[in-house]
Amino acid sequence: GGSQQVSQLLVERIGKEQVRLETPVQKIVQNDDGTVLVTTTQNHKTFQGRKLILAIPPSQIIPIQFEPMLPGYKREMLKHMPIGCCIKFIFIFDKAFWREDGLSGEVISDGSFAPHGHSIGPMTYLIDGTSSNGTPALLGFIGGRCASVWTSATHEERRKGLIECLSRYFGGHKISTHLIEYVEKDWNVEPYSGGCPCHNATTGSMKDFVDGLRKSYKMIHFAGTETATQWMGYMDGAVDAGRRAASEVLVSFRDNNQLKDNDIDQYTFENQNRKYQNVRVPRSKFYYAIPIIVVSIAAICKMLFPKML
Repeated sequence: GGSQQVSQLLVERIGKEQVRLETPVQKIVQNDDGTVLVTTTQNHKTFQGRKLILAIPPSQIIPIQFEPMLPGYKREMLKHMPIGCCIKFIFIFDKAFWREDGLSGEVISDGSFAPHGHSIGPMTYLIDGTSSNGTPALLGFIGGRCASVWTSATHEERRKGLIECLSRYFGGHKISTHLIEYVEKDWNVEPYSGGCPCHNATTGSMKDFVDGLRKSYKMIHFAGTETATQWMGYMDGAVDAGRRAASEVLVSFRDNNQLKDNDIDQYTFENQNRKYQNVRVPRSKFYYAIPIIVVSIAAICKMLFPKML
């Protein structure tokens, strides 16, 4: 049934009447009385609560109005986390002909084969995507620089371009004979993701703004796979981040007389931060001198031994 089952089961447990779909958030206000007001774009409807967990992509947090504003280190962290560029596609066939030929169906390409006059080809990565019920399929991605070019092409242009790539790898006759359907998802044009697969911190931002990634701010807690301490960018990371945020909320509601619960407390931001603090890469003044030393040595060698380099 696919990973959508996770969401469906959660809805069953929470109750459909408690779930709001197609309700974009416009503004979040944290009041001095400990309440959080969330205003949506639809008729400016407002929801009130004691805590708020934001489990959305970093780029989708930036357009939201916050009162008071998020702290500077968190705003900077969000601005320094661009999302990837990716298009997912699936070719469905009536038989897994590549297996009969002793092939795995896996292809890795830099886009050097460019059909239809484009500057770069569409194929980046391809694997055998045959389903658990036996439906033969090849699943792949147009990613990075290839995706930045081919996202501007039409659905039909991408289909034809990818078919030319598959024909090059597996034989044109077999592709045309056994192909049933082509489906794709261009994540770059999705308004509430803006790309795929996830956001990545740019160079230096983790050193300068690391607390902006997962540290809570007043009554707002931050989840989503980008805030995971392990398997960031994957579903495993989303579960890790959700468990941490939920633990933080539960701990914040605890009375002073209540004992700690290790099953909950171990996942909070403070405890996770303490756990991974010892594995951070130590940085000294010499650390920043390494690139300068390497470049200097290369320049000296070039002058002394010009014919060897």
